[in-house]
Amino acid sequence: MRKDKLILHFSLMRWFTILCFFVFLKLSVLGQDLHFSQGFENPMFLNPALTSCSKCSLLAGLIYRNQWANIDMPIKTYSAFLETKYQPDFMYRDHFGIGGYIYNDVAGDSPLKTTGFVINAALKKFVGWGRDTLYFSAGVGIGGGQRSLNFEKLNFASQWNGINVSNTLPADLSNYNSNVGFVDFNGGINLYYSPYKKSTQYSAGLSLMHINQPDLSFLKSGTIKDPLQMKMTFHTRVFQKVSENTSLMAGALYSSQGDHNEFLLGANISNCITRGVGAAIKINDETESPVSLVYGLWLRMGPLRDISPNIGLSAFGFNLLMSYDIPMFNSAHVVDYKGSMEISLTKNIGCKYKPKCNCKEWGF
Repeated sequence: MRKDKLILHFSLMRWFTILCFFVFLKLSVLGQDLHFSQGFENPMFLNPALTSCSKCSLLAGLIYRNQWANIDMPIKTYSAFLETKYQPDFMYRDHFGIGGYIYNDVAGDSPLKTTGFVINAALKKFVGWGRDTLYFSAGVGIGGGQRSLNFEKLNFASQWNGINVSNTLPADLSNYNSNVGFVDFNGGINLYYSPYKKSTQYSAGLSLMHINQPDLSFLKSGTIKDPLQMKMTFHTRVFQKVSENTSLMAGALYSSQGDHNEFLLGANISNCITRGVGAAIKINDETESPVSLVYGLWLRMGPLRDISPNIGLSAFGFNLLMSYDIPMFNSAHVVDYKGSMEISLTKNIGCKYKPKCNCKEWGF
């Protein structure tokens, strides 16, 4: 390796270390926006710049989260996404990414419902360094949605009879809307680096979500606003091939939104459990694919709030991952340390399956 490449390699390693250390210093409490423990499984939800950054031509996925299911006011979040590449003839290593996702969040016993969609577009630009691989990507997203609330299950000041709240008294809803629509703007950047003939890959990015801070207030008068505050998210990952059958993905994610913060730190291991052509699964005696067991552990800090172990399987481009957040405290919402369940299913399309394990690359 030439001296300038060696300097670049160690400079980037030091840069990633500094960024991760900066994240550690910003530990605080849980964020206020929709969030997933499996944050890296829905790349577009994390950062518009990650739209279609994988090596496959198409990625589709579903993710579901059931939070605090043991109480009367659980939070259920659903999301589905689809992204693809567009590479005109004049582009050699570069390409455009186009994709979108929908989401639905139901909280409380009213309930409070938020339904929306986001369309993303990104440019992935090769800015290489000799034989090393260096990509810069930038993306933007625009979306819209609706937030609704069932006021019939709520109590208001007009129902106070001087002693207590009486449901027999009419509720004054003249100044309230039962639903409100909004438009949302997002943006982000990402950097990916892979040294030549090395089994390590680096990725780091920064996104700004809800840049326009849409007003979600149900009041008709408009005197009191309820803006969805802008969220800044920094994320970084390191991919490392451990052996011919095992690879490691370690990552950190820090989000800041108003007075709320969220920090995730952890790692997943992908271990091939079918080795060799004869052990791979076959479809129609033609298409073969090894099966990998994926497992890991993630922490939500601020200080330590949740421990989230996960486990899943990967084969034929399908990736199934299940996780459970185990809270480290009891509160009004957390009883007997019962937490949140999350499950995701993604499918990579357009990649050739190999009968033997190839753990050099993960995701990108």
